[in-house]
Order: sequence, then structure tokens, then C-alpha cells
Amino acid sequence: MKKSEETMVLMAYRNHYRWMIEADIEKLEQSLAPTFFLQHMSGLKQEKAVWLAEIASGGMNYLASHEDWVDTKIEGEKAELVGRNKVEAIIHENQGTWRLQLKMSFEKINGQWIILQAIASMY
Repeated sequence: MKKSEETMVLMAYRNHYRWMIEADIEKLEQSLAPTFFLQHMSGLKQEKAVWLAEIASGGMNYLASHEDWVDTKIEGEKAELVGRNKVEAIIHENQGTWRLQLKMSFEKINGQWIILQAIASMY
């Protein structure tokens, strides 16, 4: 495993949170695989377009994120990341700070680490 690859995966993860907070749909769109899905803490699975539409409409408004811990495993062009962040958000009019763990799968495509899926849980 090259250190630079780990750095690139971490950057993709941190950019993901930054773009969620900024509601930058274009950058999120580019960083997610066409088949991307997010599985929420409730177990609900949202396809990429549905989740991005929720952010764009303000139904899911991410306000801040504080990273507590991240672990990455890289094998060739595939990576798994588990990250724990305290995330402040307004989700369908419910504001709070959640201790959110994301388990994310990545694939390196054309030199860029693209997010294939994200599974959320509490920690």
C-alpha cells in the first residue's frame, strides 16, 4: 500500500463531508459512482439521485462535521474506509448532532477514488 493512495482515499472521504456541508451537488455527483447508494442509520437505502435531490432541496441539510477516527484498507484499485464523525445536521426538520460511522467502499477509476457505497450507523 502506498502512502499516497491512503492520502488520496482520505482526501476523497473528507471532501465528501465538505461537499455535503456545502451542498455542492455537482462535486458530490462527480465523486460518487453511478450505482452509488447510501444506507441510512434507519436501514433505508437511497440511490445516488434520490439522496442528492434530498440535499439540493434542503431535506437533508448538513451543517458541520468533526472527524473523530478513520481507518482505511487499500488493495490495488479497491479501498474500504470506516470513519467516525460527529455530524450536525437538519434531517427533515429534525436538528441534532449524530455520532455517525460511515463504512465506505471506493474504487480507483481513471486515477480518482470514486465512492461506490456508504453504510451509516451510530458509534
